[in-house]
Amino acid sequence: MDSMAPDTSPDDSPSPGDTAGGGQAETAVQGFFDALKAGDVDQVTDTFADDAVVLLAGQPTAEGGEAIKSLFQKQLQGGNGMKQATHTIDETRTAGPDDAIVRATSKQGDNNMRELFVLTKEGEEWKISQFMNNKG
Repeated sequence: MDSMAPDTSPDDSPSPGDTAGGGQAETAVQGFFDALKAGDVDQVTDTFADDAVVLLAGQPTAEGGEAIKSLFQKQLQGGNGMKQATHTIDETRTAGPDDAIVRATSKQGDNNMRELFVLTKEGEEWKISQFMNNKG
């Protein structure tokens, strides 16, 4: 009869649900939200990796720093409706030592938005490498 005992050997690699380091990824996402609320396009752009991809609901895909900056300039022009938005980070998962996924929800005026961030660690700094949102 075979024994199906669980493997109890030590494993230092984080599991997909491991949140070690996730706090730093959350801080990066919160920095993005804070920059949006402040209407600071340069600060918003700085939260993204150079080769990041952004998919905002109803907008063309933006790839790379210049396209992302242009996208958020359009989003924030004519007064910043984001100042009154509320943002909640719902879940953070690490996917190894240098990658994390953050899921959030936001209320922007009458719109409830769902957001998904993929972050990559560049040196000691977490950067958003992919961002997608849609209406909830």
